[in-house]
Amino acid sequence: MLRKHALNLRNMVVIAMWLSLLPDLMAAPGQQVQTQRFDIEYLINADALPVTQVELWYRAGGSRDWRLYGTDGDRQSPVTFSATEEGQYEFFFVVTNEVGVSSQLPKPESQAHHVAFVDFTPPIVQLHEARQIEHLGRSLLQLRWNVVDAHLTDRPIELSYRMGEGSNWEPLVDGPMSNTGRYDWHIKEGLTGKILIRLAATDQGGNRVISEPREVWLRRVEVAVATEPNGLPVSRPTLGAATITPELPSDSRLDTDKTRAARFYAEALSMRDQQDLRGSLSKLRHAIKLNPSMTEALTEMADIMYMLGDFDRSQGAYELALRQEPAQREALMGSARVHRQRREYGQAAERLRTILRYQPDDAETWMHLGDVAIFQGDEMLARECYARATQIDPNAHAVIEEARKRLSLMEAGKRTVR
Repeated sequence: MLRKHALNLRNMVVIAMWLSLLPDLMAAPGQQVQTQRFDIEYLINADALPVTQVELWYRAGGSRDWRLYGTDGDRQSPVTFSATEEGQYEFFFVVTNEVGVSSQLPKPESQAHHVAFVDFTPPIVQLHEARQIEHLGRSLLQLRWNVVDAHLTDRPIELSYRMGEGSNWEPLVDGPMSNTGRYDWHIKEGLTGKILIRLAATDQGGNRVISEPREVWLRRVEVAVATEPNGLPVSRPTLGAATITPELPSDSRLDTDKTRAARFYAEALSMRDQQDLRGSLSKLRHAIKLNPSMTEALTEMADIMYMLGDFDRSQGAYELALRQEPAQREALMGSARVHRQRREYGQAAERLRTILRYQPDDAETWMHLGDVAIFQGDEMLARECYARATQIDPNAHAVIEEARKRLSLMEAGKRTVR
């Protein structure tokens, strides 16, 4: 429930002034909301009852213009609001009784009665396998991760560890961190054996996602010290070798996680085919959490986010997939589609050219590259790409037909101009 606000309607002239000074009706700090539909409570002074109408106005995304959301049919708190997209929303009430209205309609400079930040999509979190190394006489644990979300806080990352299943989680770093994707932890003196590492990420809507714990085996590393002929150590030690790779989780556990991930992935595809996109997205999140290296699940997730209009997260998921498989055609094609949607035609063309570096006879990619060239205003390049699409793969019948249509339209347009 959102914060209640008192609206007194006994005297419209006095109240108009009174409302402008009432602290409860000034712009409030943003409340975190994790659902698309939520209730907003309001409180009307008993002396003003009965009221004849309660209007809810809102504006979103930093807009200065207020829009009427609707009226509360039963004129009783709460009123239900449904957000069309994520981001910051401001709310303004206009209440009417037999005397008049609580205030004039909101203007661009009007201060909101309440502010809420709506974020109904939790972050995607991947904590990769840790790696223990020796550097300048110190034992370090290299931690790497990927966190994708369109509305992360400035410092959304928390890292923690514990010694075993029965012990408490301890902060690995004091306080939240920026989403840098990497941190080298100076292992505490004498800390050896099995520990568990986990990462938590929080977005502006208050969604907090915790990764599956990673098992790490810390080994004591002896540092070789050079000595003088007299047997005394030299002033500067010579560091002993190298990198120590921690033990991995048992094969049986990995197999179990991968099997479960595969099942979630299959269920996601089935739900997608039934047009249950959000249900499919939830299944894909489970699959990726169990098997972060499941590139096809990341790409499928990105595709669904694109279909839902969430282009920021879609592009982020494609990027994760491409880090795992830089040549994956589906992720490259999807990323190009997002860039094109955003009118980032240069980046879209680069993604398509990457596909052609690996698959130079991909007729569909040649056709899409021609489309991007049209948007860039390069008709000569577009003709060349469309011509390639009609010639390079004689079995790509549907693509050949579409590319020929595009060439015909260009010729018709050229004749019209003449």
